[in-house]
Amino acid sequence: MKYVVTLLTLVAAIASYIIGASSGVVVFLISGLLLEGIFWLRIFRRK
Repeated sequence: MKYVVTLLTLVAAIASYIIGASSGVVVFLISGLLLEGIFWLRIFRRK
């Protein structure tokens, strides 16, 4: 289950980047950055 959440976080980050780049809305770019940060934290978190 945790892998699904991590993958969905990455997909949401990519989608936010695409929406922000095409429409120019900075909120989507910032949310993409935050979601990508969460993704990398989940990947490299120690057990």
